[in-house]
Amino acid sequence: MSSGSDTQLVRSSPGTNERRVSLFGAIGALGALTVLCAAWFTQAATNRVAPVSVVLASFALLSVCLVPFIRYRFNRSPITSVEPVITFSVIYFLIFGLGAMHAALNPSAYGRLIVDPLPGLLMALAGLPLLLLGYYALPARSLRRFAARFPDWDERRAVIAAGLLMLVGGVGLAQVFQSGNYFFVATTIAQPSSDDSVVGFIQGLFFVGLTIMAIVAFRSNHRAAIWAVIVISLVCVVVLLPTGRRYWLLYAGAAVAIPYHFYRRPISVKVIVVSLLAIVFVLYPVGQVYRVVSVPVLNSGPSQVPGVLQGVADDLSRMTPAGYVDFSLTSAFGRVNYALVLTRLEETYPQREPYLYGQTYLPAITILIPRSIWPDKPTFDFYNRFGRATGILNPSDTGTSVLYSSIGELYLNFGLIGLLVGMVLYGLLFKFLYSLVQIPEFRPSAVLLYSLVFLDLVRVEGPIGPTLPGNLRWFVVGLAVLFVCGALRRGRLSIGPSHNRTAAVSSS
Repeated sequence: MSSGSDTQLVRSSPGTNERRVSLFGAIGALGALTVLCAAWFTQAATNRVAPVSVVLASFALLSVCLVPFIRYRFNRSPITSVEPVITFSVIYFLIFGLGAMHAALNPSAYGRLIVDPLPGLLMALAGLPLLLLGYYALPARSLRRFAARFPDWDERRAVIAAGLLMLVGGVGLAQVFQSGNYFFVATTIAQPSSDDSVVGFIQGLFFVGLTIMAIVAFRSNHRAAIWAVIVISLVCVVVLLPTGRRYWLLYAGAAVAIPYHFYRRPISVKVIVVSLLAIVFVLYPVGQVYRVVSVPVLNSGPSQVPGVLQGVADDLSRMTPAGYVDFSLTSAFGRVNYALVLTRLEETYPQREPYLYGQTYLPAITILIPRSIWPDKPTFDFYNRFGRATGILNPSDTGTSVLYSSIGELYLNFGLIGLLVGMVLYGLLFKFLYSLVQIPEFRPSAVLLYSLVFLDLVRVEGPIGPTLPGNLRWFVVGLAVLFVCGALRRGRLSIGPSHNRTAAVSSS
């Protein structure tokens, strides 16, 4: 009798039912996405049929990209929704899987870039499982004792440090209000490249300060501080939105969203996916129209913004819904279709150009040396050189940049072996940085670091070599300002249960 009762209890246990529902949910999600992609393929195939190999490889990549989501569903912990591999996998499938499908169905949208997307898609398909292998192979517990040594903060003094950083960064951002500097295209033409690193670094300090302010506000749950963060971030978005610098807006969003996630309420995966789709179908196409309309007013300042916005509204109003969707896909994939970029990369290196053997990672070292000390410091303009070498750009075009993606950076430097080994190392790096913030107390210094590096970790199209060291330099300067203001306190070596972690998880 007891054995039967035990069996009945096991069969009806809530945990077993939840796991069963999670499994069926994952299978259902895969089926729904497959049907959706198949429907899109069938509709588009009325004009051109995509090669079967591209379709199969895209669906194979989709199945690999769903692995982090399935693990998330089984984990049942909402706090893990900002694991870097989750957002990374979504973007990875968009720019490689769907990008390859779009190129196969609409090759006329790519001009000089068009090549067979299959080789690049297969490279991407080989790389992602290795990144996931490295990520899931490193146990988080092995790093928690190290992460627990991150310093804690005195919140009042941290607010002072945040104010100083935002003040300095605001002075740097103020240069966009000068005549000829407000619009994105004007800045890229008018500002010499030798000044970009210095000015960009100073401007980034504003977002470091905003992140510190958000951490203090959401951690303390102080109403006035929360309202201050909301007002500052909204003003930042309103002022910077017309500049066309989309990545600034993403930095402002991450500065608030990630501290909110860890200290206030976890952000669900659904919100993350919807946000990424909004970037594809709203931010990219509207931003592209805005850039085109703003070209005639290169020498104007903010006073021309109303006219530019009216021009954008007029252009968008002339599009039909179907035309807008087609324009959105072309704007997104035409800009970030990295299946084609990887194919060009594989065709060029090492057949016509030698591997770079780590040169793109040199900025990680030289970025620590100010140009005032080393006036002849190399600019490392690999983006333009890569575009001209692969034929994506005209040989005479010396001003346009072509990103080669984080996986492409590995192949560009070390070939196929570098890609295979490097993706495993990237997975270990992702897990290391996420594990630092996984300690139960959510140490504010660790949250600051993760907030600053998150965007460039998941930004598949951007190489990690030149970008991640810049984020780390922002983090070091942020800690230095906190130290000068007396805000740093010795971290307690405690890895037990935490009230903050429980509150964050239970509030979902």
